Amino acid sequence: VDWALGADALVRHTAIPDQLHNSGKPIILALHGRPESSYRLEQSGSVPVFSMLASKIGDARYKHYITFWPEYMDIWGTMLPKDKLTCIPVPVDLNEYKPDNPKFDFGQYKGEFNILISDIWRDDVVPFNTLFAAAKFARKHKGVKVHIAGLSEKETKILWPIFDSLRKEGILGCISGQTKGIKGWYTASQMFCTPHVIATRSIREALASGVPVVAGDGCLHTPFTANPMAIDLYADAIERCYRDGHKCNPREIAKEHFSLQQTGESMKYLLEKITKK
Repeated sequence: VDWALGADALVRHTAIPDQLHNSGKPIILALHGRPESSYRLEQSGSVPVFSMLASKIGDARYKHYITFWPEYMDIWGTMLPKDKLTCIPVPVDLNEYKPDNPKFDFGQYKGEFNILISDIWRDDVVPFNTLFAAAKFARKHKGVKVHIAGLSEKETKILWPIFDSLRKEGILGCISGQTKGIKGWYTASQMFCTPHVIATRSIREALASGVPVVAGDGCLHTPFTANPMAIDLYADAIERCYRDGHKCNPREIAKEHFSLQQTGESMKYLLEKITKK
């Protein structure tokens, strides 16, 4: 805390000690991910995110708010002062996630064509229907395996009857919790499937790793999209990616949209503006 008190500005996401909060330093608040998720956290009695944000609107200590997602600017701008709200380009470490990273060994569960699902199963968006769309696709194509990372023990237990059935069909490959070795899972896969529309961590990491992405309808970072709730339509999007995925260049998409340089320059400009004031 003593070291932090020497800063010219504070950037916070979750809680900070009162000693910092009341230090007189200008504060920039990084908004919590997806607005609907924030709403659901408070609705469920878990974390009062919306009430916390509302309490900051008239607080002179808070000079600015940032989000990584341009898709949510209208929502946050309805609640927060628009002149204090900025979208910072979301980054991915292109040196960390790259096509030539060593591949994870799927072992006995390796397919001739490997599909990866690695989103966290959060409250507002889960890859539940995505899994069934991928399974539907796999039944039409011999040698396709669907691998799932990011599962909690609770989710694995709930979904085990489904996993067991898909494993017996020869569709389900490896399943895992959150893993530090996820880089190798990307490079060992020929496709990444997600229900998300915004450029989540997993979408950015997959693209940076050179893996074609199938995402939710409206995603701006891949040509292969569909409504994940419509399993048949999403399975068709997987089919299109299977056929034409080699025509796009995921790595170049990541370079263009998610460079650390863009993020750093945008944040530097904002910090300079805040501290000069």
